[in-house]
Amino acid sequence: MNNLNKNTIYEDSLEEFLPKQSNKSIIKCTLLTICIFFLGLLSLSFFLPWSTTLKGHFNIIRDNDIYYAFISLPAVGTGEIEKDMLTNLYTYNYPDFKYGHLQGKVVSFIDNNELEKSNLYIVKIRIGKELKTNYGYNLSEQIQLRGEGEIIIKEQRLIEAIIEPIANLNFNK
Repeated sequence: MNNLNKNTIYEDSLEEFLPKQSNKSIIKCTLLTICIFFLGLLSLSFFLPWSTTLKGHFNIIRDNDIYYAFISLPAVGTGEIEKDMLTNLYTYNYPDFKYGHLQGKVVSFIDNNELEKSNLYIVKIRIGKELKTNYGYNLSEQIQLRGEGEIIIKEQRLIEAIIEPIANLNFNK
């Protein structure tokens, strides 16, 4: 037998079968992969909805056969709320992943006599004549319904939400 090192034979045969990769080609492949990934995210963002919302806690009452929710909101952003804005109401009693959520529209602001103490604004939301969720469930009026609600201030696509702050930059300073 010859004094051949088995590792040397293996390394030599491996070099014959695999082409030598330069650092430039590895960098090009990496950059191409990153570009394809971000282009995929960009194209997906054209279809994804994005909402700007104000969130707070609510209670539901019934008045003259119509259900209303009263959402308590912090002062930040309440100047943007207008009549007939859409709202989503997620109850603590009924999980939204199973039953869905209630929907309503802004009716008005309610005078909060304790505004200086609590720093909360109260918004009245009209739900309708029945407590029917977006999944089609009728919720029981026997239980006092409370939860978290959101008032949708602005609806847009994700790509618009990403580009809007960039477009609003003032480059001429």
